[in-house]
Amino acid sequence: MLMCKVGEVCHEDFSVTDSSDNLVPGITLSEFTYNLYNPAGVEATSILVTFDELGNGHYRANFVPDGVGVWMLIVYHSSYFSYGKSGTIKVYNSDFDTITTDLKRALGLMQENYELKNTVFDSEGNMTNCDIIIYDSASNVGTSSGIIAEYSMVADYSGIQLNSYKMLKV
Repeated sequence: MLMCKVGEVCHEDFSVTDSSDNLVPGITLSEFTYNLYNPAGVEATSILVTFDELGNGHYRANFVPDGVGVWMLIVYHSSYFSYGKSGTIKVYNSDFDTITTDLKRALGLMQENYELKNTVFDSEGNMTNCDIIIYDSASNVGTSSGIIAEYSMVADYSGIQLNSYKMLKV
């Protein structure tokens, strides 16, 4: 199953072979037809699927999904596969690079590869301000290398009672 992101071009690659299993290059792209089904199983007739020849009998179908879930694309050619070639594409709201970055930040806020500095305390000994830096590895903690994110913490107290607490990404 292929994966892609909502609103970005998704690709489904396929090869065309003749009855002797020889790859067939040079097919006119308009000869391909398709059915595209959204995650609800409804044909997505408003979404255009385009085709590219990659070379040597290999082709690519392209479309831009408008929702998350599992999409199904069936490509047809009247001479080579009139029954259709199908594939499924899992569509997400976020790509894995974004998810990876978010996970690294979450781990950092759980104090993995974490530095707390520039602390400020009130007269009651309560920390009212500090800077937090999250790093990509333990060896980079305390240096200017491998910084994933920086935060500024601001807290307000009445005596020893915490009134407000903010963690702001810088």
